[in-house]
Amino acid sequence: MNLDDMVQQVYWSLSPIPLPIKFVIDDSVVTAAVNIGDYTVRASKKSIESPYWREFLAHEFKHASFDGLPYTLLNAKRHQAYLIRHLGVPPSAAGELLNSAYDIIVDTKLHSTGKFDIKGFQEYVVAFSPVTMIDSTWGKLNGLYRYFTGANVLGLTPPKYIVEHVKALVESTCPWKMDDEVFALAMYLRGDSRESREPSPSDRIDFDSIPEDLMPQVLECGIEAGLSEDILAEFLGKDGKIDAHLRNLARKKIWEQLLAFDSVFGNFSTTPIRMSAREKARYFTADLDPLYVSMHPDDPRKWKTVVKREFSQINVPGGQAGFEEAIAILDTSSSTSDIYGNRMVLSYEKDIVAGLAAMCIRRKLKLTVIPFNSFYRVYTGNPVDVLARTLRLTPKGGTDIKSPAAELRNKSRCLVALVTDGEIEPTHMEAYTPHVGRNKIIAVVVTTLPANVKNVMMRGIKVYTVTPDSASNTIIREFTRFL
Repeated sequence: MNLDDMVQQVYWSLSPIPLPIKFVIDDSVVTAAVNIGDYTVRASKKSIESPYWREFLAHEFKHASFDGLPYTLLNAKRHQAYLIRHLGVPPSAAGELLNSAYDIIVDTKLHSTGKFDIKGFQEYVVAFSPVTMIDSTWGKLNGLYRYFTGANVLGLTPPKYIVEHVKALVESTCPWKMDDEVFALAMYLRGDSRESREPSPSDRIDFDSIPEDLMPQVLECGIEAGLSEDILAEFLGKDGKIDAHLRNLARKKIWEQLLAFDSVFGNFSTTPIRMSAREKARYFTADLDPLYVSMHPDDPRKWKTVVKREFSQINVPGGQAGFEEAIAILDTSSSTSDIYGNRMVLSYEKDIVAGLAAMCIRRKLKLTVIPFNSFYRVYTGNPVDVLARTLRLTPKGGTDIKSPAAELRNKSRCLVALVTDGEIEPTHMEAYTPHVGRNKIIAVVVTTLPANVKNVMMRGIKVYTVTPDSASNTIIREFTRFL
């Protein structure tokens, strides 16, 4: 049988059929390896000439299959970022743990088909690299092979909870979606610091060969996991150009379609927006704003009256009849690290800013982002540059939504979006009262808690809530009432 026939026989024996995969003979590889950045399988002549050539090929093909792990490079990098952050290990060590976790899942799936001799395959592999420490990663992995395939290898008997995690991953048609089980398995496989076996870099999934077009998304995985800047550079592999990739990520996000976004920032209708504004009152008129009377009961000179004024026209880009600037006051406090759907709250908040940036480009507006936690900063200028800086933010610190209101002191005719999870002090919203008449202010709340929505509610500020769909897209809806 020639080489092409061997590859085709294994490829078409799998179910579901893997993505189209290139195959090359490469003797720099110890056995076989798959690059899931470009879906290339490389194998040494030694592995192809071995009695387990079908198992070697099937193992690599299964890594890149829809029901295999990690299926795509982005899944692998997402898993790697989590382990780096939560185990405090370098990227290379996180990659090795994940390779071991992925291996037991794909091989157990192959074993369950009855088409492949995974028991003999693992015994063949271990003969060349015996287990010398039972509590090492290699020892724990072989304990799992012995349990699930019956392989006669030395290994540590796995605990019951790990067995259940492996069973769940093996039975799943999309195991790469089951993050908790993958992380638990990889953390269990973390062995003694005196590892007895160092897996060869050439026979593992390559976490570092990242195609240029995937770099922005890979960078986003690292940022969302909260990796520090020096670790981020290493996480990107051979290319650590963080600033350039941030700008590319910003451009990508700006042009992504965010569902229901136009209902928040306007749908290009020509209907003028008429909003309540405040003017200096003529004493004792019927239109006195009771808020200003209560604030200054002894000084009628500071009382104001409520009038309706044509504020802006959505399809006019700036100028006298439109917004002059878009301002996002962005919550980056520690609570925005909470998971909502399957993403961090701050990730959804960044989507809101991306929508504002897209609007600013379409309508030639200036964009300002004011991220706040216990303190606040001001980013302003070109929407792409501002968004790139925003995407770099990570959750930390307390929550002070009051102080950024000072930046609105000299602002008028602006669209101001308060983007938060609602974990704020409700009285701090009063700082925005003086600015409601001069600007259109909205609040976008990423939360499932009615109390958090209530915290941002005040007269003159329209409230929107973010509800992720099944794919964790950012769905924005106007808040109407509590059920």
